[in-house]
Amino acid sequence: MQVELQITSASISDRGLSEKRPENEDSYLELRESGLFAVADGVGGAQAGDVASQMAMEILAEAFVNLQENGDAESRMQQAIERANGAIFQMSHDLPQLSSMATTVVALHINDNIATIGHVGDSRLYKLDPYGDLTQETLDHSVVEEEVRAGRMTPEQAAVHPSRNVISRALGAEPMVEIDLKTIMIEPNTMFLACSDGVTRHIEDHELRELLINAPDEMAFCQTVKDICYERGAEDNLTAVVVRAEARFPEDFDPAELDVGEEDTIATARPEAEEEAVLTAETPEDEFSGAETIDVDAEDTEEEVIHLAEEDIVVPVDPSEAGDDIEVSETLVEENTESDGISMKSSDSKSFLSILGDSDGSTESDKGIAPEEGESSRSGGALRAVGMLFGALILFSLGAAAGVAGYHFLMTPAETVEPIRTEEPAQIEVPSFEQTKAKVYEDPVASIATLGANPQNAEDYYFLGLAYLLNARYDEAAVALTNASDRLPDYDEENRDNLAKEIALARSVVGNPAARETFAETLKSAPGAPTPGEAAPGIQ
Repeated sequence: MQVELQITSASISDRGLSEKRPENEDSYLELRESGLFAVADGVGGAQAGDVASQMAMEILAEAFVNLQENGDAESRMQQAIERANGAIFQMSHDLPQLSSMATTVVALHINDNIATIGHVGDSRLYKLDPYGDLTQETLDHSVVEEEVRAGRMTPEQAAVHPSRNVISRALGAEPMVEIDLKTIMIEPNTMFLACSDGVTRHIEDHELRELLINAPDEMAFCQTVKDICYERGAEDNLTAVVVRAEARFPEDFDPAELDVGEEDTIATARPEAEEEAVLTAETPEDEFSGAETIDVDAEDTEEEVIHLAEEDIVVPVDPSEAGDDIEVSETLVEENTESDGISMKSSDSKSFLSILGDSDGSTESDKGIAPEEGESSRSGGALRAVGMLFGALILFSLGAAAGVAGYHFLMTPAETVEPIRTEEPAQIEVPSFEQTKAKVYEDPVASIATLGANPQNAEDYYFLGLAYLLNARYDEAAVALTNASDRLPDYDEENRDNLAKEIALARSVVGNPAARETFAETLKSAPGAPTPGEAAPGIQ
């Protein structure tokens, strides 16, 4: 049985208590549908750090919204982070007010039991496995942590060092950036925590482990993290995204189907003493006067040919399991060889011996063949033998035809209907914010026609303004973005801050001629990107 993973998550972001940081320069992603989660900690001042972290999250989200199923997540993550680095570096050099901006990034992508991790800077990713072991999956790119890893400084010295907050790597600091990337396999009931250094400077690793283990749910964990940081000063912006990958079982799941021990991979007979005891107590000797051995075809079972004496077959099969013995064996082999991080097997613990057996101790090879009864039984001559053989062939043909018909009419519908039911919800799913944004980039002209007809709220006006911006219609973009900003108080409170950042970023480009020129050049230089006024694609 294959176990699917169900993703749940929660997040929190707060500016903290420091008067030196009046704005929250952190940004984060929580895209459960795409399996993408990320945190970015901006640096360089209130406006600059905010813009840098937001740009990194937008480019990363755009990349994975367009990722095809079974696409290479690690390559896509590397491309997206490199593109974010280039865009931030270019803008910081083109706009004097953003000259010092940069950002950290830590990203996690989950697809089934495969997790892809990428990071630059000192934002961290932790993994709590099902056994309660906490692992820091990232290594801080900071001056003091690199000294600690080199053995030139102790962790205690690093905690109080004047340069403890100085990072050695960041997006936008240089034209090129070195990214730490890795892919790991995960088990069901694994948890991840992505967080900025505003969390880890106040909460130790062992405390995070206890909080992850004991929190009743993800949102409760996030609130507890914020409360502890506030109790200890909250000296920096703090952001945390917690993710849980749980096992998801079908409604008709039978717990007995899970493997509670090692699988049996060799079919063996029972010990000789046990055989004799069972045969003596339960089976008359004359019932085993038929064929001496059973030959199992190696081509049918894909196993080594096994010759078993009929005396070895001592476990009867339930009458409901009677049928094509070889097909049953193949099914068990197929189920037992599947692997998806967890060894699974059928809930029926009978060995091949019990499957090959009949309810009365006989086998398929015995049916239709009369046992010897001495010389008198052979006196019927050739005609009697031919008649018996002809009758056996007729019975065999009828049984095979009935089996094929039963398989066709009973088994086929179950295989064709099930996939249709699982695909239906995706057809009526409401597009997410990032998906709508990707459509605007793909075809801004069509987006203007669609959104301009009747914009309803701040989000509609933002997308309309973005479409105008992509078409170099800056005056109309400014009007639409102003309308979006005016409607922010009525927007969903949970996502209001993120939308406000999006609007502010777009307005900073629209209202600055130099920024507009840089924006247009960036679109032209992107691979496959059109000039303003044409459809602008997302990351492919």
